[in-house]
Amino acid sequence: MACLLIFVTSISASSQWSWQNPKPQGNILFGSFYSNDQTGWACGDGGTIIKTINGGYNWNVQPTGTKNSIRSLYFLNELNGFACGLTGKVLKTSDGGSSWQSVEFNTTGNLFCVKFIDQNTGFIVGDTGVVFRTTNAGNTWTRRSTNVFRSLTSCSGYGNVVLAAGLNGTLVRSIDKGRYMAAGHCE
Repeated sequence: MACLLIFVTSISASSQWSWQNPKPQGNILFGSFYSNDQTGWACGDGGTIIKTINGGYNWNVQPTGTKNSIRSLYFLNELNGFACGLTGKVLKTSDGGSSWQSVEFNTTGNLFCVKFIDQNTGFIVGDTGVVFRTTNAGNTWTRRSTNVFRSLTSCSGYGNVVLAAGLNGTLVRSIDKGRYMAAGHCE
């Protein structure tokens, strides 16, 4: 009889489950960005973007309006940011992520990385060697020719130099802030 009572008690206690870890969600996260030591964002599957304003102690889910996987995000400051992901999804916020708007891009390919090298010049890279570039803080984006066909999964830059890297050792490099992009060589 004691065993039956314990079993019934366990069943009734388990009906009150709540998400504990990781809070506030459980999707796979792929990217993160901090604008200072307290304010940061992370992004991932299911259109997930979460934000912290206390150094990562607490996180809040931000509504994105998409279920597409978000792979990367970048903020120019605490208010203005961009996110990119699968099936050509690009999002923009001007209120710190409280709301996100879709940005139309001429691609349905997966986009894996968004980075800016200054307040105006930014890049989004993805499948089949695609590189998009902005020179006006993301108001407009143009597709750059790379002459590579493998996916680019990461990008970075410093000064005038931009480097995108991807599958099977693929490298695309620019020395003029992305005006001209050329395949790099590993030796």
